[in-house]
Amino acid sequence: MKTKLLAAVTAALTLTGCAVGEATDSGGGYPSKPLSIMAPGSPGGGWDTRARGIASSLSECKVTGVNATVTNVPGAGGTIGLAQFAKKKGDPYELMVMDSVTMLGGIVNNKSPVDLSTLTPVAGLSRGPSAIVVAKKSPYKDLKSLLDAMEAKPHSVKWTGGSLGGPGQMTVAGLAKGRNIAAKEVNFVPTAGGGESMNLLLSGAATAGIDTVAELRAQIEAGELRVLAVDSEQR
Repeated sequence: MKTKLLAAVTAALTLTGCAVGEATDSGGGYPSKPLSIMAPGSPGGGWDTRARGIASSLSECKVTGVNATVTNVPGAGGTIGLAQFAKKKGDPYELMVMDSVTMLGGIVNNKSPVDLSTLTPVAGLSRGPSAIVVAKKSPYKDLKSLLDAMEAKPHSVKWTGGSLGGPGQMTVAGLAKGRNIAAKEVNFVPTAGGGESMNLLLSGAATAGIDTVAELRAQIEAGELRVLAVDSEQR
């Protein structure tokens, strides 16, 4: 039953409108009481956005008549939340959102005793490109000029974009390798989520950032961030 519920929520999140039909009387089936959804990152980040999107879709799209609450447990690349969530084993009313690459990076980097084998995957919710951005007042107008500056003086370019070992850091490390810059020379400031990264960028505390387009879209459209590159086949 849980798989069917999350599949319906996935449709509500990815299709225009709530084309999933209204909830019917469960007859005592699942779910028959409120759901709890954990976002193992800080408010405003991608995991938080997904978790709150699920919670609102359950109600607004009338997938079910029960309520859903979202809790944030940030830190250590998601592994603090993972460890807490693992204690809920066997409880179908406890759900968690995550992306595998970031969580795997957190597990390895933090030597977490809890790994993904403790979880039961239920549904894939979204996939999307990431963007490399700078603040609107940044002197960097394109990716080449940013990488030129990093090549000349690696530590002078301060990057942000999620946890250590996550996809953001790995992308930056790959760009650095292309310029013969050792990964240990990259100045990457880890954060507990997209909200923290955004604050570093907009305040000027970080030179450049990398995150999903979905998380950055509002500030890009508002003109607060300038996009230098996206990791997709289309612009």
